[in-house]
Amino acid sequence: MAKKFETIILKLQSSKKLSLFEALIHYCELNGLEPEAIASSVRSNKKLKERLYAEAEILKMVAPIKRLLDENNIL
Repeated sequence: MAKKFETIILKLQSSKKLSLFEALIHYCELNGLEPEAIASSVRSNKKLKERLYAEAEILKMVAPIKRLLDENNIL
């Protein structure tokens, strides 16, 4: 199921030339879902989660992972 969800989202992103955020919201709109309804599907899919985080970093919606690791003395 997770792989199928990933495939649907990535095809939607590619065909409509959307960002990953936009593709997820568009999927919800097409299927009459609230974004919270697909949260577990995104969380359980490592590839989608990584892409979403990378996109959020670019948009400065989250702190870059490297900076977070440095601040917590993990590196």
